[in-house]
Amino acid sequence: MRKLIFFIPFILLAESLLHPDARKNRDHNSLGFGVSGDVAISEGVFYVGQTGSSLNNGSIYIYSSNGIGGLDQEEIMAPIQGELGFDFGYSISVHKDLMIVGAPHRTDLIGKAFLYNKENNGQWSLIKLVQTKKRFATPDFGSEVAIGEHQILIADRNANDGKGVVFTFSKNKETGVWEERNTLSYKYINIDGLFGHSIAIKNNLSIIGSRNGNVAISFKFDSAIQEWEENHIFMPNNNQSGSRFGFSVDLSDDYIIIGAPGYDEKGLVELYKINDDSWENLLTISNPDGIIESYFGAAISIENDKILIGNFNGEKSFLFSKGSGDFVLKSALASPSKNRDGKFGRSLDMVDGKLIIGATYGENAYIYKSNDKMNWVENHSVSSNNREFGISGQKSKCINGKAGDFSCKSIDLLSLITPKDLNGGNNTELNDIWGWIDSTTGKEYALVGLLIGTSFVDVSDPVNPIVLGFLPTTTNGSLWRDMKVYKDHVFVVADNAGNHGVQIFDLTQLRGVTEFTEFSMTYHYDLVGSVHNIAINEETGFAYAVGIGSASKDEYMCGAHIIDINDPANPTYAGCLGDKTTGRYNDGYIHDGQFVIYKGPDSDYYGQEIAFTCNETALGIADVTDKSNLKIISKFEVTNNSKRYIHQGWLSEDQKYFFVNDELNELRGLDNTQNTLIFDLTDLDNPKMLSKYDSGLKTIDHNNYVVGDFLYQSNYSAGLRVLYIKDPIQPTEVAYFDTYSPGNKLDFVGAWGNYPYFNSGTILVSSIEDGLFILKATDGGNMATKTGQIIPKHFELKQNFPNPFNPVTKIQYELPVSTQATLKVYNALGVEVMTIENGFIQAGVHIANLDAAHLPSGIYFYQLRSGDFVRTRKMALLK
Repeated sequence: MRKLIFFIPFILLAESLLHPDARKNRDHNSLGFGVSGDVAISEGVFYVGQTGSSLNNGSIYIYSSNGIGGLDQEEIMAPIQGELGFDFGYSISVHKDLMIVGAPHRTDLIGKAFLYNKENNGQWSLIKLVQTKKRFATPDFGSEVAIGEHQILIADRNANDGKGVVFTFSKNKETGVWEERNTLSYKYINIDGLFGHSIAIKNNLSIIGSRNGNVAISFKFDSAIQEWEENHIFMPNNNQSGSRFGFSVDLSDDYIIIGAPGYDEKGLVELYKINDDSWENLLTISNPDGIIESYFGAAISIENDKILIGNFNGEKSFLFSKGSGDFVLKSALASPSKNRDGKFGRSLDMVDGKLIIGATYGENAYIYKSNDKMNWVENHSVSSNNREFGISGQKSKCINGKAGDFSCKSIDLLSLITPKDLNGGNNTELNDIWGWIDSTTGKEYALVGLLIGTSFVDVSDPVNPIVLGFLPTTTNGSLWRDMKVYKDHVFVVADNAGNHGVQIFDLTQLRGVTEFTEFSMTYHYDLVGSVHNIAINEETGFAYAVGIGSASKDEYMCGAHIIDINDPANPTYAGCLGDKTTGRYNDGYIHDGQFVIYKGPDSDYYGQEIAFTCNETALGIADVTDKSNLKIISKFEVTNNSKRYIHQGWLSEDQKYFFVNDELNELRGLDNTQNTLIFDLTDLDNPKMLSKYDSGLKTIDHNNYVVGDFLYQSNYSAGLRVLYIKDPIQPTEVAYFDTYSPGNKLDFVGAWGNYPYFNSGTILVSSIEDGLFILKATDGGNMATKTGQIIPKHFELKQNFPNPFNPVTKIQYELPVSTQATLKVYNALGVEVMTIENGFIQAGVHIANLDAAHLPSGIYFYQLRSGDFVRTRKMALLK
């Protein structure tokens, strides 16, 4: 008996799953450890797959009953050496003494499948690597497998433009050799239909479903010619374009069962019975809870007169039994875990009166048995060892292009904190990140967004970071969490998270914490609910909640919901910004933005508070100085809107240029490689596309930030990339650190966000699956400020950032030659109050850190002097 292995890398948000054209859709790769592993039962033995991470290739756990009522465990490690990125255990099928294990690859290597035989002593031994001779196989080969007495089926859903094929193999009765046979497909399936997403086999009959094709097909095995022949085409009785009929399949002697978890966003299951060599649609089983986005029917198993159906977003599985006529609900098995975000029911199997249900985000599986009253009770809970280890205690230098197992250039690895360690032991994913410098102590902290909340890490000693605690999400988990800081408070939002609102947490509570603590939010702003991102202008004390998914009133639903946070304890609504000529749905939707007191080249707007927003289809510019009279200044509408997504951008420090990442152009085929859009903002009334930077990398860009003449880009599978943007028309990559070892791919894996603004030079990178990377530019490398690797053409003293500041800021200066130089600070009376630099300094770009904690508030001047060159700039210290 077989059930669906359904590794889908983006299962957290049913809105995205069921509506792939939704504006915030993210086909997201899920956690690397255990979440995509299959489960199976054969002859009373339980099998659980634990797929790999970016640093290992996975394994399979095997559990068998012993004489004292417990389970004996053994583990089969992936038989793959010298290569990373395989997901061994992604799919498993066992038939008597044979087992086939799929191991698709995460990026660009052809997937693998391994055939095992059980010896007389009960141990499994590897027979062979099963490969196809067909040249069109892709990394998805092995994503689903099924094995019978003499047949093996192996899916490759991405083959043939994503239409999907299934490769077949049979055992030669005379020679005992497994030989490749015909390839199965469905010629009418749509591109990206992903035929082969689910497979079941019993005797000489198989059923193959598709993920997006709304079709499932049965095949019969002709033993005379040793090939499979099409038997019947199953189309949905309840047809909807997004129902995903065929997402799961299973069969028994008399029935075929097919899941459609997308139907009405609630899910249903169709049951067919054989009737005179034809198939009769016998029954439709609807979601008993009737809750949308619960994904009922994504995993199914049938045996004789019982049907087991997973409902993982509802953290349940339902058992139906055949009564006098129809199948009726007998049991609703809820997740035994206190952590209600484990995806209980994402994988399951039922054989010979035994049940196993995977809660894959919790890295657990639960084994059930029926008691005397024929009720199903938990018998065993099993969990995996994800072999996920943090790195700390010693810097890993970038030498010959490697820092440990990670590719790099001019950036060292100081430490790595795993997702589990970030929140006290639960498996999770990372998303966005920000930093905080304690205004009193000067200590540096990482604020790390997670699927289930926000983590706080003391990175003052970046080689030995300390996780101080965790702030749980207000509502449910979310793939999208964002945070910014103002007046020693962090403001946290989450998207597709119901009435999450804005969590406000007083960061001074982190002072003196010596053990891991679960914190509670200090204040809560609830006029908005689901929010994609938040931006804060620290100069004005206003926060801008953008990407609003829900709010308490319609009037609060706008592109940027403005909040006065000058008193963090009493946030108040201040206005709504939106240009309804932009956005995918002409609703003024804003995905992200930067809000500043403008000091750029356009004198018409100097000193005004200006919004630079990424509105999906356009770059928007608005004057938000007067919150009661918001003014749209201009927009730049990009072409090919269906293939572009103006996602996020950041200003150059002179505010003349805006660097924008377009998140969808690579994924949707507009560009073959990742590129960055560069805008000229000399005239805010008429922004112009200046140029495009093409990295040459097969990856997707996400978030980027500017420090001096460096642009720090988080480019998903290519990790952190650092561009030198002194010449904005022709940026040059000078450094990188790749957080995703399997390789580059057009997928949402690897580096999500970065934070490069610490005085110490410490760089934070959040990597979705692997955790928090704490990095620093290599001494003497391309980003070093004292080696002259990057030689400017002229002397230059930049405006400090931030400005005004309290009490720390950065000052960038540039020397075209190695020379004697001084950098000093004077008060408003012209009295010298501090010397920052004094001596012989190498040519290059330098960033000096100024800590004015001992100075009173006021206007100050800083001056760079070298030979005949003298340049003075003004700054404001506000305490």
